[in-house]
Amino acid sequence: MGKPVFESTKDSLNTKVWILSQKKYKDLQNTKVGKAMGKMDNKMTMDKETKAAVLTGTHYFIFDVTNITSGKQFADTSAKVSIVSATKKISSVNLQPMMNHFGGGVMLNERGHYLFTINLNVGAGYRTTQFKYKVR
Repeated sequence: MGKPVFESTKDSLNTKVWILSQKKYKDLQNTKVGKAMGKMDNKMTMDKETKAAVLTGTHYFIFDVTNITSGKQFADTSAKVSIVSATKKISSVNLQPMMNHFGGGVMLNERGHYLFTINLNVGAGYRTTQFKYKVR
């Protein structure tokens, strides 16, 4: 997948984000790693609704969050990303929990800078992370 487009360590969270074009994501699905990514925590393949949410949009958004103390992922978490496009259009996506990350399809069809705000619900608290990403 290459280098993350964003990485941060704050409090006890290490977060990483990758943004792949849908074409690159679909090509990745044909590899051994990609087949493992397509499975859920319970080792079952994605249902049609989840697969549709993942393959929507122009890009696939991968959000990985781990506990820096234990190196493990957090249980009982959910994630949502809000996106402000270069022309100030606002959209949001509820990220789906996957085998080792949260993921979802996002629409990045304009050139320019995007502002991403990730809202992570960890147990009883919320954490928010923001970063910018440029679409060329």
